[in-house]
Amino acid sequence: PVGTDRGKPRKLSIKVKTSGLRVSHRATYTLPDLKKPDAGRSAMEAAEIIAKGVTGGSIRMRAYALPYRARDGKAALSVVIQIPGEALLEAVKRKQIGLQLYGYLTDSEGAVLDYFQASPMLDPAQLGESLKKSGLQVITTFAAASGPLEVRLLVRDPLTSTWGALRLPVEVPLFGATGAVFASAPMVVDDPFSRVALPATTQRRPNREIPFRLEDRPITVEVDPVLKRGEARQICVYVRPGTGAVPVLELDLVGSDGTKHPQKAEKVNVVRDADGFDRVVFFLSPSGAEPGEY
Repeated sequence: PVGTDRGKPRKLSIKVKTSGLRVSHRATYTLPDLKKPDAGRSAMEAAEIIAKGVTGGSIRMRAYALPYRARDGKAALSVVIQIPGEALLEAVKRKQIGLQLYGYLTDSEGAVLDYFQASPMLDPAQLGESLKKSGLQVITTFAAASGPLEVRLLVRDPLTSTWGALRLPVEVPLFGATGAVFASAPMVVDDPFSRVALPATTQRRPNREIPFRLEDRPITVEVDPVLKRGEARQICVYVRPGTGAVPVLELDLVGSDGTKHPQKAEKVNVVRDADGFDRVVFFLSPSGAEPGEY
């Protein structure tokens, strides 16, 4: 329709020319009035994005997922969600920042294994500079199962209706299998106290068991890291079952064309933990690679 009126229901009629089919659709729809908040509409939009597994939006979200065996012996998936600072540049000008964050873990059939919803309220007067520099992290642990799974994430700014969505495929191993060895994807270690990092609990794991630590030192993951020549960054890999032995590491930066650039791992160390995972820690100062994506 050429009309631009918002907030009023419009009739909707759909017909198909093929015989033998039945059509089911809603009878009306409404162009949302963006100046008037509508909790029902927001919930419907969020549910649709999550259900369809949409990836995209104006907020470029990233995430890191760590398969984990929790203290109760059950499989879990710890996730660090990163909302970039550039997505919050306008929000930090307000008196208060209110976001809506949804996270779901599904199996290969699309069944929901666990989920969380969070509505963090942030004070730009106290956190504005840190949010602009490092963005916002939300850290949580889902109840999981072995096999191929998928994390579905959505963040919304209800004041502007901007959003970002992400699908993250993961493979959770069968922990405890005889002879099995699990090694996580490398993580660039960061200090959770140097940035805004908020914990969130899921429906099935309300105890906030988060395994990101080196002995008694809490850590987080720089999800979208930037490495600089001459600047060593700490890298960590989780290995199970833990033996305490220092492994021999083969380290490469792999370009988008598949070209490998061998790197040197420095100060390799193993941090043991009561959860049965060895934390293999080393430092990387990139060399022999041109600027770009690796």
